[in-house]
Order: sequence, then structure tokens, then C-alpha cells
Amino acid sequence: VAGLEAANVHTMEEALLKKVTFSGKRVAVIGGGMVGLETAHYLCQDNQVTIVEMTATPGATMYPTVRNKLLSILKDEGVELLLNRALSAGDSIVMDCTDSREPRQERLTVDEVVIAAGRKPNLSLYHEMEKAFGKVVMAGDCMMGGCILEAIRTGNDNVWFL
Repeated sequence: VAGLEAANVHTMEEALLKKVTFSGKRVAVIGGGMVGLETAHYLCQDNQVTIVEMTATPGATMYPTVRNKLLSILKDEGVELLLNRALSAGDSIVMDCTDSREPRQERLTVDEVVIAAGRKPNLSLYHEMEKAFGKVVMAGDCMMGGCILEAIRTGNDNVWFL
């Protein structure tokens, strides 16, 4: 996506680890999955936050009770949720609307952009361990993103025989 290298575009890690901070800003969080919703919740205390999600269901992989509670909190905090929007330019937030029969684009004016989508595991430590030890297996987020329950389950499924 063009524009993601702009100075006002940040990763969710930078925002959550306070490598960048915002106050009183209009912030777009790109991604309405678990991490995007949680990032928006963190940022909405001091900012006007809009979540841009490409599907019709925010937090689709979350447990329904947790998702519903978080969405309720975000609504109460004034967070705007734009569904069925695919990002096509990052610096000025141009979105392709996918929920209508006729393709159209929308533009969102914001001060800062936080990308909370498209995560891939960093397997560098796994590959180092693989070289150093005879038996190494993956568990948790190095396999796929999720929550603690999935991490424990993959740990049990993949490590019990060690």
C-alpha cells in the first residue's frame, strides 16, 4: 500500500510500547481484529480514534463475550468503526469500500495512522534454536497470532512429547 512509509504512519508495536505517543490527535487504526481493537482502546483515552476494518465483522477471532464487551467500551468512548473498507493508500487514508455493488473510494482525514493488521510471525529465534538443538517445536504466536488459550493449546499439542 502506497504511503505506509510516511512519518505519520506507525505500527501498533510503536504505539503500544510508547515509542510514539499521541494526544488530542485524530488517529486511524488500520485493522479491526483483536490487536486493532485493543490498540484502539489504548489510544482512545486521549485521541479521537477511527478503526478501519476490511471485513464486516470486527474482532472475528475473539471470544464473543470479550468482543462484545470491548466493542461496547469502544462505542462508549466514541471510537468510530468503518467496516468493509480496504486500505488502498496509507498516508492520506484512502479506502476502497467493499460493501456496495458499485466500487467507490472514501478518504479519511487523520493526523496519525497506526497499522494493526497483516502480522506475520518472526521466526528468527526459532531458526536459531533449530540449529542449536536437536528437537525444536513451535507453539503460540510464532505459529499464528491468537490469545493465551490458543498459545497454551498449541504448547500442549506440540510439546507434550518432549
